[in-house]
Amino acid sequence: MTRFLATFLGTPQAREASGWDSLDDATRKLREREGMDAWMQWMQDHASAVVEGGSPLGKAKRIDKRGVSDTRNALTAWVVVQAESADAAAFHDRPGRGGGDHRVPAHAEDRLTACSKVA
Repeated sequence: MTRFLATFLGTPQAREASGWDSLDDATRKLREREGMDAWMQWMQDHASAVVEGGSPLGKAKRIDKRGVSDTRNALTAWVVVQAESADAAAFHDRPGRGGGDHRVPAHAEDRLTACSKVA
């Protein structure tokens, strides 16, 4: 089995199009909880393939010769899995994929952006 690092994207445009910011706090918190519950169930159902459970990603920083500064990127989460191929590791049945009724946070595109081999 090969290990793959999967990264996920979410963009400001997807957040705006979803109407996420116009939801009331109670609805937003409910959808966040339902999304996390669906993701945790997926992780449990695929525990034999999950090498590192990953996490959501927070605000990004740029580090260069001038020092540390704020920056933006679209990365929202990561996970490491083991699979026979990149296609098999692509989470075809993960919560939120394809716009199903998985109740993931609506501002995330939840688009698998990369599935790279891990050395």
